Amino acid sequence: MKNFGLFVSIFFAFWLTGCATSYDRFVDVMGFYISHKTTHKDLITNSGHRWADPEFLRREEKLANNQTAYHYAHPNIFDRQCHYYLVVDDSSDLIVGWGFDIVESDPRVNCGISGGF
Repeated sequence: MKNFGLFVSIFFAFWLTGCATSYDRFVDVMGFYISHKTTHKDLITNSGHRWADPEFLRREEKLANNQTAYHYAHPNIFDRQCHYYLVVDDSSDLIVGWGFDIVESDPRVNCGISGGF
């Protein structure tokens, strides 16, 4: 009977987390913002996780095709930072791409989401 309780506890833990790592959730959320045509302004003002908060903006980089890459260093609960960038179309303000600044930090260690987005 003891093993059954352990099994139930493990089952509910996986069920609650959806078996996804916090890193995978981060990747999914960034993909969600692009696929749902989120604007940079909307992400600045409406994201509960503050993914485009000006406080975490490290630098802006002008790209070809009228786009700008906004590089962020978002803090995590372990006093480390997740380094990533958002590519924004300057004419529409839509987020059209994103990526990790892997030279700055290891995204599998420092980037993740728990809870909702």
